[in-house]
Amino acid sequence: MHAAAANFADALLIANAYQVSLPLPFVPGSELAGEVLAVGAGAGGLKEGDRVFGTAFSGAFALRMDASSVLNVCEARDGQPILAGHAYIAPGDLHLLVVRDGARYQCRLSDGDLVNRHRPSVDVMFRSVAQSAGRNSIGVMLTGMGRDGAEGLKEMREAGASTIAQDENTSVVWGMPGAAWQIGAAQSLHPLMQIAGRISDLAGTPVDAPQRKTHSA
Repeated sequence: MHAAAANFADALLIANAYQVSLPLPFVPGSELAGEVLAVGAGAGGLKEGDRVFGTAFSGAFALRMDASSVLNVCEARDGQPILAGHAYIAPGDLHLLVVRDGARYQCRLSDGDLVNRHRPSVDVMFRSVAQSAGRNSIGVMLTGMGRDGAEGLKEMREAGASTIAQDENTSVVWGMPGAAWQIGAAQSLHPLMQIAGRISDLAGTPVDAPQRKTHSA
């Protein structure tokens, strides 16, 4: 993943996603996260079957993402402000939610019950984005087994968000995006290599926007 967002999708959040590649343009923005890009994928999308998932893995994954991205990528912390040009990875065994704090968004972590047999659950994250950001958000469903995230993506769409999903041909497992498409949660399907461009279109951000990475204190 090389980048995410600017004037539209100021922050990228990923729940239950362990192999995501979204080369998006980064344009320096304000420290207020006005709008949010939420991406869900499943551990079933991994090509390496010998990965061991958990709290240690999510932290290591965030570090690798940060090293290869123009975004500032981290494992989300409870109460952490959601800032422009940052990506937040759901920690292993905790749900990641987005909540409003006045004019800002914050990460909220929860050790609540499993949802769709998952924690973190994409449904939990998408639903929180629908409630907190509504039409000021984009929801993306990538490859993964099962149906986690489908209902939450539908709630995002009903709240006015733009929603897209990965097509069957380029999905390792078309469970999650297929379920989202079947219930009308996703407005359109796209091959993986076209998703970044589609998000850029929805965000109104040119694909060749200048890229740079800055670290906040």
